[in-house]
Amino acid sequence: MKTTLKDLANKLKEIFSEEFINEVAYKTGFSQRKSKLSPVKFLSLCTFLNEEMCTSALSELSTRLDICENLSITTEGLNQRFNDKSVSFMKYIFKEILLRQSNILSEGTMINTHFNQIRITDSSAFKLPSAFQDKYKGTGGNQTVSGIKIQLEYNLNTGQFLNMDVFDGTYNDATYLFKIQSSIDPKDLCLKDLGYFKIDDLKIIERKEAYYLSRLKTNIKVYVKNSHIETFKNGKPKKGKEYIHLNILDIISPLAQGETIEIKDVYIGNTQSLKTRLIITKLSEENKIKKLS
Repeated sequence: MKTTLKDLANKLKEIFSEEFINEVAYKTGFSQRKSKLSPVKFLSLCTFLNEEMCTSALSELSTRLDICENLSITTEGLNQRFNDKSVSFMKYIFKEILLRQSNILSEGTMINTHFNQIRITDSSAFKLPSAFQDKYKGTGGNQTVSGIKIQLEYNLNTGQFLNMDVFDGTYNDATYLFKIQSSIDPKDLCLKDLGYFKIDDLKIIERKEAYYLSRLKTNIKVYVKNSHIETFKNGKPKKGKEYIHLNILDIISPLAQGETIEIKDVYIGNTQSLKTRLIITKLSEENKIKKLS
C-alpha cells in the first residue's frame, strides 16, 4: 500500500487532537484537575507559538498566550507549569510523533526511487544556561559559555532515525562522519550540508557504491582533463599539464538567471583525486536576496 503525504498528515493530526493530548497530560501527571492553562494550550505554546521558546522570558511567553490564546496568566503561574511533569508530558508527545510517523511510512513506500535509503544528515545547536557549562561546553561567542549540539541522520524513505547523538556546542559536524560512514549501503543516497563536506568522505561513499549530493565549497578547486597535453620530446606528458583549472565565475557569467548547466567528469581538490559531476545554476536576483537574508 502506497503512503501519501496526505495520509501521513491525517494520521499525525490524531496526535494533536484535544482528546489525545488530554489523555497524555493525565497519564504523565501534567494535568490532574482543570486549569486555566490547558494541556492543549501549553503544547501549543511550546511547539507552535514561539520560535525562541528556550530563550524567551516568561513575560514574553505570557504575552504570547494572551495574544494568541486569549489567556491571561501571571509569569509566576506560568513558571510553576514548567516542572518534571511538563517535561514528561512533552517527551511523551514527541515520542508518539516519532513512533507513529515511522509506523505510517513503514506500511508503504512514500517515495518511490531507485535508492536504497535517502540519508539526510544535519545538526541543530542551541545555547544552554551557564549552569551546564561543565558538561556541555559552549563556543564562547555572544556569552555562550554552555551549548549543545544534536546530530541526526534520518531516512527519508521510511521516516526512521538512523543515528542521533548529543554533544557539546563546540562539536564539529565533520567529526560525525566517522560514525555514519560505517552503515552506508550500496545504492544509498547521502545528503549533507557544507558543514560535513570532506572529499575523503565522498570517496568513501563512492567506494561503497552509494551516491551523494552536496554543495561545493567555494575554496575547492575544480578541474577537467586536458585533451591537449603538452609532452616532452620523448613523448612523456609534462607534469602539471594533465588537468585544466576551471574558473567557476567565468562559467556562470554568460548564463541567464535560473539557467542550469551540467559538467560531467570534473575532478575536485588540489590533487584532482575525486572524479564527479558538477551542476551549476545561476541564481535569480530574488534568490540571491533570499540566500543573503
